[in-house]
Amino acid sequence: MTASKLGLKFDDLGRVRVVDEDTANATKELHEQSSELLENIGKYQKIAEDLVSVSETLAEQVEREKLTALQSNIKLQHEVEHREMLKHQLQMQILEKQSELERLNAEYHNLQRVEQEQQDMIDQLAA
Repeated sequence: MTASKLGLKFDDLGRVRVVDEDTANATKELHEQSSELLENIGKYQKIAEDLVSVSETLAEQVEREKLTALQSNIKLQHEVEHREMLKHQLQMQILEKQSELERLNAEYHNLQRVEQEQQDMIDQLAA
């Protein structure tokens, strides 16, 4: 039996091939493309992992900022409530002081009237 009947072939370099040279070259090219594809898939996976990592980091930062904003909002609401309460207390104090001022003014005018009456009586007795 000859080598060609057994499916053995010789390439240009004299190497023994089980398949013909075109099939061997196609197989080699397919192997190289497969290796390149695997390498690209690895790069893609690395990029995807990096993207997920960055997204998770940003999500954590966003959550922290949301909590900070929520805390600030709560503090602001409490401050507004506190200022409203303080404003109300000060308005009550103003009303109390105005009422006391009116009472003291009325008492002062009454005392002035009494003083004037007493002065008139002194003037009548002295005359």
